[in-house]
Amino acid sequence: MESLDYTKLASCSRIIIDGDPGAGKTTLAKKLVKDLGIKFISFDDFLLENGAPYCEQIRYKILQKVILENPKNIIEGVCAIKILAKIGLQFDCHIFIQLFNGALGWEMGDYLQGPTRKEPKSKLTKEVVKYYQDFKPFENSNQPEIYYVLLSNSIA
Repeated sequence: MESLDYTKLASCSRIIIDGDPGAGKTTLAKKLVKDLGIKFISFDDFLLENGAPYCEQIRYKILQKVILENPKNIIEGVCAIKILAKIGLQFDCHIFIQLFNGALGWEMGDYLQGPTRKEPKSKLTKEVVKYYQDFKPFENSNQPEIYYVLLSNSIA
């Protein structure tokens, strides 16, 4: 696991935490907010909860307004690059979390690759798999600062 460079993080104005559902994005975001003293924003707080796919439930105008009202923030949620791109916002730092389950292996990785690739069942899992395939948030594409954080479900 790559350790987070707090000096670099402190210099960022917009940090996104992206990754597997249930991987610990919110937990990490709240720790960084406490340590860095900046605003916390979760996509889950902007959901309409109307049964539509996750990214279609986001109240984008309100989210954009809240993000722009704060000069420095940590934003967390699945499909983060896609959601910020939809409202035309950039970020300085990208933290990607992939959940490792000791008994099962890489949670989302089982859906993405290999001859034994599983077929996702839930709407959220299908949407996240499509996001990973389209946006490849786990690769260091053209992002200014990316941290690939691997968390074990055995870590308290």
